[in-house]
Amino acid sequence: MKLDLIIIEAIVEFNKGEAFVLSRNPVFLYTKKGKRLYAIDGPFINTYEYGWMGTKGAFADRHFDIPMLDGSIIKATGQYWDAGISAIAKELNLKLIHVTFQTKENLRNCYVFTGAYIDLNWIKNERSKYKGCIYPYEDYEKIINFDNMKSQAFQQIRKLEKAKKNLIIKVKEKHSLIIELKRKESEQIIKFMEGEK
Repeated sequence: MKLDLIIIEAIVEFNKGEAFVLSRNPVFLYTKKGKRLYAIDGPFINTYEYGWMGTKGAFADRHFDIPMLDGSIIKATGQYWDAGISAIAKELNLKLIHVTFQTKENLRNCYVFTGAYIDLNWIKNERSKYKGCIYPYEDYEKIINFDNMKSQAFQQIRKLEKAKKNLIIKVKEKHSLIIELKRKESEQIIKFMEGEK
């Protein structure tokens, strides 16, 4: 599966740091390495580690699917934990940093950022290339919602224009019927008057 490159579209002030608005979210397809699963998409990496700890399963016993690079699916039922990132980073000789990110489309639907581990060199390089605005947290939400409201307004205008066209057609049809009824009424009056003569 060929995926588009991930680029930084905007940067938003987030707590005392920055959140990145990306062109797309990472797509993780996992590879098994010992008791760990790891996935890499561009600069992003994610891991799960197999094991049971305590009486509760991982992710509060939530069940979910883990898609594998080979096309198979692992059914997670509490046995895989969000762990193993340091070990995999060391094995793959990667320097990772945890970043906050989301896509603009997802933020329009729900203004919540998420986090993941990313290659430190990639984020430094991409951050240095970014020449856009650093948006205050609340302002960026207003900006993307304004775009959304503008889009909704255009859709509403199109609906109203369509409704106006339909109304004009119905009014013309009604007008034609009224003219036809008046013509027939005139004909009947004329026939009635001619019949009286």
